[in-house]
Amino acid sequence: SIPTSEAFWSHFERRYGANPDLQSATIRRFVEPGLRADFCLLEEYVPSAVTPLGRDVAVVACAARGDDRVDDAQLEAWRRY
Repeated sequence: SIPTSEAFWSHFERRYGANPDLQSATIRRFVEPGLRADFCLLEEYVPSAVTPLGRDVAVVACAARGDDRVDDAQLEAWRRY
């Protein structure tokens, strides 16, 4: 079942913490559809048997300054891809 907006944000904050930039109702209305779509994709994705993309596809890994949920080693780990 699809949670209400209030339930969605409650779950979101339990999992990721309360982001001060996402406390505005206007901002939440703007970003919620995209976040829901992202979470749906993550939950329902099934890898295919298709050959992975080659080395000709760039991967960019980044994080925000002050985001203590990601450290330099985690970002650096993406270098091998």
